[in-house]
Amino acid sequence: MNTSAMSTSVASTSPGLALDDVSVRYGDTLAVDGVTIDVREGEILALVGPSGCGKTSVLRSIAGMVRPSTGRIRIGGTDVTSTPPARRNIGLVPQSYAMFPHMSVRGNVEYGLRARGVNRAERTRRTDELLELVHLSEYAGRRPGALSGGQRQRVALARALAIDPTVLLLDEPLSALDPQLRAGLRRSLSANLAQVGCTTVIVTHDQQEALALAHSIAIVRDGRVIQHGTPDDLWNHPVDEFVADFLGSGRILETLRTPDAVEVLGGRWRIPESGIDVTRVERDSPGSGGRVLVRRDSLRIADADTPGSTTARVLHAEFAGTVTRLRIDVHGTELDMDHVGPADLGPIVTVAARDEGIVLL
Repeated sequence: MNTSAMSTSVASTSPGLALDDVSVRYGDTLAVDGVTIDVREGEILALVGPSGCGKTSVLRSIAGMVRPSTGRIRIGGTDVTSTPPARRNIGLVPQSYAMFPHMSVRGNVEYGLRARGVNRAERTRRTDELLELVHLSEYAGRRPGALSGGQRQRVALARALAIDPTVLLLDEPLSALDPQLRAGLRRSLSANLAQVGCTTVIVTHDQQEALALAHSIAIVRDGRVIQHGTPDDLWNHPVDEFVADFLGSGRILETLRTPDAVEVLGGRWRIPESGIDVTRVERDSPGSGGRVLVRRDSLRIADADTPGSTTARVLHAEFAGTVTRLRIDVHGTELDMDHVGPADLGPIVTVAARDEGIVLL
């Protein structure tokens, strides 16, 4: 997990953006159901969820493209629920980037400034500044058709930032790019957003994109926010199995505490206390129930006589360079794990928890 965005502090505690019990209906369809979110000034929020979950409708309501059926939207403390889009001072990077094909890169970037009547000298200064920010100064005279997908994405970002927006909205900003290009653009986008310091909302279905770019993440499902918190909180303490599975952080299992261990999978696997991270919860009394999060990095291949180990059946092995990614069956429950070592493990392996590798929720 990339922690660059997580480690970047949000300097201001002033309100940047607030949604208060916002719902959006399209006819009889409830697309957004009572969403309440506060985003501090300068904070980057990622709205994450599967297709059709309502995250794009939340973004459209912030932009003013759709009016909430109920609830209020405030930007910088001002109620903008009924304010037209053009008066909200919002910068938008749409999924398609929406370049003007007949205009040069410079013309696209300065379009919003020209529409606002900004004088030529100031337009030139601001456009030059933004082209330098996104490393496209030498492409100022080119048309969008002569640019790569990554370059068009940076033009769209510069154009959205040109008007000095109060809130920046990015709708699936990297989804149109191939995986290798996406990783590089993710790093440059993170650097650009950190330098600008604008309150930002990113809509994405890409979990890694959200973890890498955002200060906070809201997981959306069926129009509702299931969990909202820092990437670290959601990764280590998902509220339910949907959040854990969607972020790829692991599998949640029911447990029974004993004096020196926890039992999972109906008591068929007894994990010693050395394998359990209990730093964020109070210690329960023996015999009490609970839940643990078993992540991809929680387990290791072990010798058969290792205390707290159990046997597992290898369902799938995929070499991924630095690790071999395994799908294993442990007493009828499928788990994912990363193995550092040879991929030819055989059909049956012995697994154990790494030291404090399994998180007690």
